[in-house]
Amino acid sequence: MVTIANSVAGPMDYHRFRPVPAYFTSGAERFVRTLTGYFQDFHDALGQMSVRFGGTPTSWTAWSLIGRDEQGIEAFARQHAVPPGGPEADRRMLDYVAFCEDWPLSESVCRFENVEGSEYLARLYQEELEASGKPAEREDALALLNERWGIPNRSFFMIDFGPEKARPLPQRSDVAPDRPKYHDYLRIAAAARAHAFTPGVSRKWKQYWTEIIGEGDAPFPVPDDAPPQIRELWRTFKAENVPAAPVMPFALRSTWYSYLGNEDSRMAFGLKQPLDVEHYNEMCGTDYAALEETPFPLPASFRGPVVDRWRDFVTERYPLRLTTFRVDEDIRERYRAFLADRFKTLDQANALMGTDASSWTDFDYEATAPSGQSEFRQRERKVWMDFARTIPFNKRIVRSSESAYQAMLVEMYGDIEGINRAYGTSYERLEECFPPFREAYARTFSANAGSFFIDSLTRNYRFIMSYLVNRGRAIPVTLLLIGL
Repeated sequence: MVTIANSVAGPMDYHRFRPVPAYFTSGAERFVRTLTGYFQDFHDALGQMSVRFGGTPTSWTAWSLIGRDEQGIEAFARQHAVPPGGPEADRRMLDYVAFCEDWPLSESVCRFENVEGSEYLARLYQEELEASGKPAEREDALALLNERWGIPNRSFFMIDFGPEKARPLPQRSDVAPDRPKYHDYLRIAAAARAHAFTPGVSRKWKQYWTEIIGEGDAPFPVPDDAPPQIRELWRTFKAENVPAAPVMPFALRSTWYSYLGNEDSRMAFGLKQPLDVEHYNEMCGTDYAALEETPFPLPASFRGPVVDRWRDFVTERYPLRLTTFRVDEDIRERYRAFLADRFKTLDQANALMGTDASSWTDFDYEATAPSGQSEFRQRERKVWMDFARTIPFNKRIVRSSESAYQAMLVEMYGDIEGINRAYGTSYERLEECFPPFREAYARTFSANAGSFFIDSLTRNYRFIMSYLVNRGRAIPVTLLLIGL
């Protein structure tokens, strides 16, 4: 009984010691438990969940702790589990799906099981070998992968994408790695975004295809380069059935809210306790119910001490890969002086950065962070970032998934009044409009609760069977051990 219970348990069940997991009998438990398939294994996972579900208990800092809060789980489900309905909600879901499809995967968080990702990758490499007419056994695919990665993986099951999932996206100096393994991770993330690993979606999509098209095989997962009519049908299907994928644009407002709650902010605000929504409203003259509802980026119309913290956040903490500088002659001259002071001689600067400048005036400051992973480009980027610290707030243009989503809404609906008419909402400010993952998840869970439940029961067994089938001697060895 203990073995069976453990095989169907999850991160919320570690300290419960129940013979039967609570999600067997509780819909609220299933609603919250399924979120572990979205918010786990990546940087700031529960912070990302918190900003998407306003009013999340502050004690929810680990899934094992969430599992202990049975009353909190019930309250959370009552607040968030009702799926949106009506034409306005359908429009919000369709726009959300479109936005997520277009947002860069390198600026998204992604959740998938390593075994799912590695098995998908094995198929991709085998298909590549088959297309080139070469031997395409599993061992051949692994050999090709190892050659590209420069890593001696003993099997696909040994591959760990933990470092790629945990990339510190809010870190000031973070840039996307330019390595073969990371590029393959993005291929898996693209499949996860297309619901390749979401329970029940393949079956539903094929039924939907048959009802609408009536003939031919439904492609799955639908590739990004599929014909426009197929892309449009796929997008409509997702908006109706699975708008919430386990790949989500990183919400930088989580980092901003944490910044507002740190010790320096508390001292700047003259508070004895970390900032809460009551003090925020008092400072800003607003009336928000939770900090997670407060605008991001900070509106230009705001005044008071929170503006000073925003300026500090942008200049001291904001990811530089998401910052564009207004480069003028003053910045160029100061950059050249910065280089001359740092390197002392022109020859030294050329040697370290791989340039061939004949004078300091040959150097120009790029508006965005230099890309590339060569030794020279990394050095150049380090110098670029060090100088960026000296550039004032008014020379910076920052972007985020939130601001990109808001820009999309303005392009589609004109202004905040047009957005409210289209969405049936009552936003006062554009910066209050965030990608509606909460609504998307409620609709996704409601439409697929049965598939999610069955997956919870069978997932571990499927992974074990996959391992046994694909590991050569694993089955006979296992049978031998059982016989002994």
